[in-house]
Amino acid sequence: MKFIYEEKGVTYKILDISELQNIALVIGKSFSSSEPMAVSQDISSSEMTNLVKQFCDRAARECLTIVALERETKQIIGVLLANDWGARSTDKMILPSQKFNPILAILDELDTRYKQGKKIEVNKYLHRAISF
Repeated sequence: MKFIYEEKGVTYKILDISELQNIALVIGKSFSSSEPMAVSQDISSSEMTNLVKQFCDRAARECLTIVALERETKQIIGVLLANDWGARSTDKMILPSQKFNPILAILDELDTRYKQGKKIEVNKYLHRAISF
């Protein structure tokens, strides 16, 4: 476990692969109930959890994701799920539902527009995949 900071009853640490299931469940529940695009597409907690698991595996390998824990209970209270934007992933994402297609189309378009005329190098850009 790599603790990196502690303040006001909150401990911040780097995501460990052993926490993948818990992180995915927390994010899945949070996003399916409150993230506007997920709510508009009626994405279930289990669908979101299944998608997040795919991100978490890469995030754990890259050691860029920060998890916030309530110090006393060790309960997860926040996650900044991030990856190296310049690193090419060979991981194939499997969508749990076609409901994700419109959301991913919007996000892909935003990425494409931002990257126009820029060279996104490895180890230079942190890409926030999900945070709550």
